[in-house]
Amino acid sequence: MDFTLRCNSLKCRTKLSNRAVVTTCSHIFCIDCTNELGLSKADSNIRVCPACDTPLTNPDDAVETRLDPTEDYKTSVLSGLSPTIIMECAGRALAFYSYQTTQEIMYQEYLANSLTEKYTALNAELDKVVHDANVEITNLRGKLQMAQQEQKRLDDEMHKMADAFREKSKNQAHLQKVYTQLKAQVLAGQVASAASDDAEATLESATGERFANRLASPGGAYPRLAPGRNGPCVDSRRWSNGSTGSGDAWRGNHGYSARNVQINATPQHRTRLGDMNVQTYHPSGDPRVLNTPIARNPLGNLAPNSFSGAGGNRYGLSAGMRSGKQTYPTADSRLH
Repeated sequence: MDFTLRCNSLKCRTKLSNRAVVTTCSHIFCIDCTNELGLSKADSNIRVCPACDTPLTNPDDAVETRLDPTEDYKTSVLSGLSPTIIMECAGRALAFYSYQTTQEIMYQEYLANSLTEKYTALNAELDKVVHDANVEITNLRGKLQMAQQEQKRLDDEMHKMADAFREKSKNQAHLQKVYTQLKAQVLAGQVASAASDDAEATLESATGERFANRLASPGGAYPRLAPGRNGPCVDSRRWSNGSTGSGDAWRGNHGYSARNVQINATPQHRTRLGDMNVQTYHPSGDPRVLNTPIARNPLGNLAPNSFSGAGGNRYGLSAGMRSGKQTYPTADSRLH
């Protein structure tokens, strides 16, 4: 396989196959590079080789040649020349070919060395990049393992906190339930106490009115006082066992008993309203006038209730009061 010549211009390096320009300094150029570099149009006195800058002053120092001559050209080009000239021409032609081959080999070696150096540098850089990447991967793996361990620890803590929160929520719900029950019991006790107090106040009011009616009756043991502007008045609180305690002493001294009082009442156990001007003594001994202009008639048929003078300090109720499903204490237990 024959060696293919190339243009000696480093910027071109085109393969030559048809026509080319050769110089006596053993360089060859393509037609385009010859025209571009000014080798074909320049004056012979200033022509230089574009490859080695050798002056080309002679007319035959740079000539155009055919790289694929015809058979007729091959027959006539050396015809008439002596064998010495023919051998000399052939020797110079072979030297030109050898020089071009050597230059091409050197160029390819230089190119190979350059590529090898670049490859070595790139390989070293690649090795460094790979090493750095491996180191970074190792570090990241370590960090990943630490992060996984930290995540596992946090998950365990989260589960523990969730269990503790669930337990505390359960305890809080239980305490809330107990608190609600206790609150309901306290409210029920307060309602029972309020109902008992209302019942006791009602009984005390009824007892005070009976005593006032007793004193206001024609057969009463005490003189009647002149009515005042505000009508009759009785301070029933002085007769209750829960106040100052002077009621029992007064009743004991005067021998008064509610059992001796006969009270006429309606079948519904309600008194009739009427205009009554009653004056009586207060249990403390001071005459007082009732603030209400209308006095109530005494209640009747109150057999279950009793009032004693000196020895009796209780009121009796036939049945206990109820609020919901609870049974509240009776007035007897409240007065003990």
